[in-house]
Amino acid sequence: MALQEEPDAAKLRKKVVDQQVEMANLRRVLKKTAKERDQYKARVKPNYREAQRLLTRATFNVIIKAMHYDRRQQLKPAELAEAERLFIALKPLFVEG
Repeated sequence: MALQEEPDAAKLRKKVVDQQVEMANLRRVLKKTAKERDQYKARVKPNYREAQRLLTRATFNVIIKAMHYDRRQQLKPAELAEAERLFIALKPLFVEG
């Protein structure tokens, strides 16, 4: 009779076990979310060194040629695409945060 557990204690023990399982699941989800967040931050982190490396006269000329009204009609699609790529690559130097 001393070894027999009271029904209230059994219910409480079951609740504790259920909560421990739920906490373990929540920790797993939080860890997964944090990992995804870190991967996202690494992917969208502005690359200042790459942008600074592109600060050359040649880059300037490509972008200005694409922006100049008189030369716009003579541009090939590849030249326009290159200017757009360079402009986007330089964006981290001019955007805060």
